[in-house]
Amino acid sequence: MKYLDLNLTIEEFCQERRMLLELVGPELQSIYDDRQIEIEIVDMHFGTGPLNIIQVEQDPYILKDYLHEIETCYNNSKSVFFLALIGDNIGPMPLPTHIDEDIYTAILQQTQTSDDERNLLQKWYIRAQGGGGGGVVGGEIDTKNANSSSSGSDQNTTVGTHIQYVLKQDYRSMLLEHWHEEYVKLHDVIERSLRCIKENTSQARADDFLQRVQNLRATQLEREVQRALELSNDKILAVFREWSSQLSTKNVEAGERLRKMKDELTMNLSSDNYTTLVVAGKSNERSIDPDNDDHETYLSKFKNKVFDKLRFLIEEHITNDPDVTKGRRKTVQSVKPLVICPNN
Repeated sequence: MKYLDLNLTIEEFCQERRMLLELVGPELQSIYDDRQIEIEIVDMHFGTGPLNIIQVEQDPYILKDYLHEIETCYNNSKSVFFLALIGDNIGPMPLPTHIDEDIYTAILQQTQTSDDERNLLQKWYIRAQGGGGGGVVGGEIDTKNANSSSSGSDQNTTVGTHIQYVLKQDYRSMLLEHWHEEYVKLHDVIERSLRCIKENTSQARADDFLQRVQNLRATQLEREVQRALELSNDKILAVFREWSSQLSTKNVEAGERLRKMKDELTMNLSSDNYTTLVVAGKSNERSIDPDNDDHETYLSKFKNKVFDKLRFLIEEHITNDPDVTKGRRKTVQSVKPLVICPNN
């Protein structure tokens, strides 16, 4: 089986996603039908959920599922399993589901953290109940469950030497708009505190601590690209979208992290596995307007370039693995975007 996992950031690639679903997928399938190779592009989140609240804000634990999906795609793939569309935004930091105790304590001790914010953190994060080990996902410990009803416990869940505080799952019984208000407040205090901790922590403190802080700050896009690169560097396709008038970003650090991620992809992928497309306009426009002639030209180039790249990579992998063509419907290509496309 062959899977594609499509990596997007909110609102940036709505029209490109439509191209993949409505044109690229069906055209690839028409080519491989006679060879009994099935190419299925599946958009798991197409048209689902409130348009202004992304999935990881509705349910922070879903990020673990996304990372697991990348591994599933890789394990079942005979060709490209991950397609990353990367613009000029790395996206926001997701709300941590697990925070190491020393980091949690540092957040509470920040001078700019108010009493109300401390109460909010203590309302939503509990010391992990015993027995919930697991692997590390995106710098966070992947425990099986977070106890949603207990108010706290002296029983410690540890991975290595790190006791953790875990996000309660009570939000699943709340109205989404009420939970999202809490989410925004929690996210703001944690994101601000982690940034201050990173900037003000003495280098004399263990490098491990600072690395764990930075791991928590990693965005969904950064975590998923990193996970894909850990799995393979010859079954990834990266498409970089740039604007003809690229404005300087107000967030210098975010711009540096975006450049670092692009550099990591281009250094690890062959030239056949990435491409850069330029859109006429200013980078602050963010979205593509199909009624704009210049944007329509870009979309046509996008469709043709991605189609050609995917076909080349599929053919290359089929040639190297002729067993792919044996049997009926051996090869399935599945695309899963990570965000909701507006105006569906």
